Amino acid sequence: MGKLSKDRRDIYYRKAKESGYRARSSFKLIQINEKFGILKLFKPDIYNCNNEKDLINIYNEHYCYNIVDLCAAPGSWSQVFANVCLYNYYQILYMINKYNNNENIKNIQHEEFLNKFSLYINYNEELENKIKNLKIKCSNIKEPNIVAVDLQEIGNMNYVKIIQGDITKMSTIDKILKCMNNKINSDEENVNVFYNMEQQKKENNFSYAHTVVSDGAPDITGMNDIDEFIQSQLILSSLKVCCSVLKVGGNFISKIFRGEHTGLLILHLNKFFQRVYICKPQSSRNKSLESFLVCLNFSLPRSNIISMNNHNAENKINDKYLSEEQMRKFHAQLITYKDKDDQESEEKRKTTFS
Repeated sequence: MGKLSKDRRDIYYRKAKESGYRARSSFKLIQINEKFGILKLFKPDIYNCNNEKDLINIYNEHYCYNIVDLCAAPGSWSQVFANVCLYNYYQILYMINKYNNNENIKNIQHEEFLNKFSLYINYNEELENKIKNLKIKCSNIKEPNIVAVDLQEIGNMNYVKIIQGDITKMSTIDKILKCMNNKINSDEENVNVFYNMEQQKKENNFSYAHTVVSDGAPDITGMNDIDEFIQSQLILSSLKVCCSVLKVGGNFISKIFRGEHTGLLILHLNKFFQRVYICKPQSSRNKSLESFLVCLNFSLPRSNIISMNNHNAENKINDKYLSEEQMRKFHAQLITYKDKDDQESEEKRKTTFS
């Protein structure tokens, strides 16, 4: 039986089509989020705010997300992120309009919409229309920022910035940062975004991602050890992106093929994240090798620098004086070196056993 026939028999394939999502993979993300609560829905009523300023601050700080979706085609995960982000954005706009007794909230059918809303259904278009009717001139309310990246073309989505590029290239990482900081119209495509980062930090207007995800996978060869290795290289490339774009305290989700060397990969990820979990959502096919890494609370470890200094006495780096920008560059370089070492080791292994 062909792949298309199998997909049509699949309950999640049918659900995706019925719910307005581009692919069944949307449900994997929804179920991962249900388990770990990485992205939360904004419920203003639970906060006893006496003024709109306090409520806006809560929204901006805890519910307005910057998200980077790597290997994003066809865009189903970005649709889920848009569902969360637009819901939260709509909630804050509705409440501010309500505080100001604006008449444009009368025909919104707010309570009815909240009662029916579910992440299992794509409400992007309906939310966009509601937001359009409620949008007010208020520079204090932040807009969500979703950046989708893939080598393949991704169909356009409102509120999602799309980059067609290679995540292993620094030029693509620069474009991601430009998108998150509203610099996508810059004529100087090759200017390094890090050039004026320190100034932007002082002005408190430079944005990193709250969450980076990657649902990408190589073409399956059927040889599990090779598939596992190639997927691990993709995860390292995604981690390199994290070192450049993920905020300290942020989270990372990635597809993984579990195998003999999974423990070593998790050991490496544990250097950057406080907690690393592996989960297999219900919507993932039982026969599939895939699981998902859920990595929480990102940091830029100084232990890597100390370890390198112990092996390189002549050119020691004083990590006490490294800025966050320098730490990010340093770790991205270390991951690049590890990636090359792993590839050389794999080539030697192949040569030995061929």
